[in-house]
Amino acid sequence: MSWLVIAAMLPGLHWTGGLDTAKQLTAVGIERIFVAPESRSAWEGLGFSAGSDAQLPSYTVVAAPSTRRERSVGMATSTPWIEANGWHFLQGIDRAWYQEVPAGRAALAAAEAFSYGVDAVLDVKPEDIASFGAMLQFLKALPTGEGQTLADIGFVNDGSPEAQEAMKLLERRNLLFRAVEQPDPELDLNIQLGSAQFPREAAANPHQFAAHVREELTDDKRLLRIFGSNVVLGHVTAVGGATRVHLLNYGPRGTVDRLRVRVEGAFAAAKLASFDADDTAVLDLTQRDGGTEFTVPRIVTYAVIDLN
Repeated sequence: MSWLVIAAMLPGLHWTGGLDTAKQLTAVGIERIFVAPESRSAWEGLGFSAGSDAQLPSYTVVAAPSTRRERSVGMATSTPWIEANGWHFLQGIDRAWYQEVPAGRAALAAAEAFSYGVDAVLDVKPEDIASFGAMLQFLKALPTGEGQTLADIGFVNDGSPEAQEAMKLLERRNLLFRAVEQPDPELDLNIQLGSAQFPREAAANPHQFAAHVREELTDDKRLLRIFGSNVVLGHVTAVGGATRVHLLNYGPRGTVDRLRVRVEGAFAAAKLASFDADDTAVLDLTQRDGGTEFTVPRIVTYAVIDLN
């Protein structure tokens, strides 16, 4: 996948229920399932796009989205540690299996995979079937197309543990990067561990390393900045002629209100699509100092803003 975002198919459901549950799935809009090989034909006969769960070992197992509190030495309060998978997907993983998704997280997992163009299969709790189906219908309605993942930073991925931890923190700090084999001169900043600018030992503390990367890049050059939340992660793609901002809320407490966003470039129009929120337009769209700023009134799980 690298820097390309493929027109993603809708995430599928790993399902062990019997044929008598077909109406339950159809009622909430679930069409793509992975079932036992011996029942695949029967499910297809009922109108489903049915794969075999024997295919699942070819998918990369990824962790379900989550957030926990992390207490650092010398800090009086804890900070949220987000378990997200964008850093995985930016390394080229294009088929993901979300195993044992906790209750309440299926919709977020589906949105995360879809936003990165990843073919995903989810194990969903019975109580989440309706919300998972609702997310599928939301994703299905979004304009799609083959596009490009946009970034400020090229991270030369040497496969080391230090590199993996560093990329996790870059994602969590909304520092947009691409995993590359060689430095990319078209990007504003390239990171190669072991260089004079980025010594390998500096990556031993990922928090400090991410802060150093931000200093080297400078905020003025950042493609995306998010104000007012440390649990909303974003990334940017070019889809169908528009610059698309994906916002995913990993927070455990639900709604984030009045999220301020800045995107590099001058845009005259913004179209908002928000899952499980009624808002249909951004607020205070302003062009300033080479960028465009706007406010998302409310984000619960996932919001998409197409800028033109």
